[in-house]
Amino acid sequence: MRRKRQRSTKHRPLRYRKYKGCFGGKGFNDYSLVPYVIAFPRNLSIKDDKIAKRFLNAINNSLENPTAKVDFSKLNRVEISCGIILRAYADEFHMRYKHPIDVIRPKDKKSVSVLKYLKILTPDDSYKNYPDLECWNILDFDNLDEKNRNISISKQLKTEFIPACWKNHPFADHESQIVASAVAEIYFNCAEHAYVGYDNNQFQKWYIGAGEYPDSNLFAFCIFDRGQGFKKSMQQNVKVWGIIKNRKDSFYLSKAALGRSGIDDADAKGRGKGISSSIKQIKSVNGDIVIMSGMGEYSSVGDSQSRDRKVYLKGSLISFFVPIEHRKKKLERGNKNGK
Repeated sequence: MRRKRQRSTKHRPLRYRKYKGCFGGKGFNDYSLVPYVIAFPRNLSIKDDKIAKRFLNAINNSLENPTAKVDFSKLNRVEISCGIILRAYADEFHMRYKHPIDVIRPKDKKSVSVLKYLKILTPDDSYKNYPDLECWNILDFDNLDEKNRNISISKQLKTEFIPACWKNHPFADHESQIVASAVAEIYFNCAEHAYVGYDNNQFQKWYIGAGEYPDSNLFAFCIFDRGQGFKKSMQQNVKVWGIIKNRKDSFYLSKAALGRSGIDDADAKGRGKGISSSIKQIKSVNGDIVIMSGMGEYSSVGDSQSRDRKVYLKGSLISFFVPIEHRKKKLERGNKNGK
């Protein structure tokens, strides 16, 4: 009878096990020597819950693990709403750790240009090689800088920001005043509420971004902050809401869209109507406003305007979508009929 070979129980030192098999065998793997890598999705979209969750989790993991490598190697598409979030991520990372993000660069050359523009990679002018990125523009504002509270943002949007964004679409300037007014309303709302109660050591910037969505006829203006969000801000108005803690984010977003406020005596002061006013303005140019905050989302179009999400967004993102092609055809028809 063949006797089974008995496995040796002889103790082997770590040094032996570590290098055993280096010339052909599997040997011992020391995973402590492998750097921690945080992978970002191929396509960055905030609308899709599954992709958005991976995207936002990657940002949060990077902010908590400053020595980790951030893998953008598969990146090939960035929507402007995700672009503005990436820009905030780069600024917050640098504020916290005073060194750049350790990035594995994308294989796609255009994506490299996008990350340079967003300051994830060292910025330069290479993004200008791509026509659809020429219209991208992002302004940043610091809540700790007093001058940001007193600027004439509506005038700046109409005379500088929007013309710079739409320089490849001269027909779009026809309704720029409406868009500028709508964006300015939300700007002041963000400046007043986003970072209430934050101390001077916390990140307190907000952003206005604009750009053409890839492979679409939509132009988007976005405002983003990493602040307290709609729910917490509106709950501060005890006179209106009472002490309510079990309502979801979507409830507060839908109320804000109707003109309800987080400000005490808002109606008496003529305040709290900024978002509802912006929605009316954007709808007048056949556009749409989408608000995301916490785990809620509101859209000004569709039957079910408010929904709960499976992904948490710190702060608030308000996106204004303007259908460029629709407006182009409308303007062309108007010119033709006028002849």
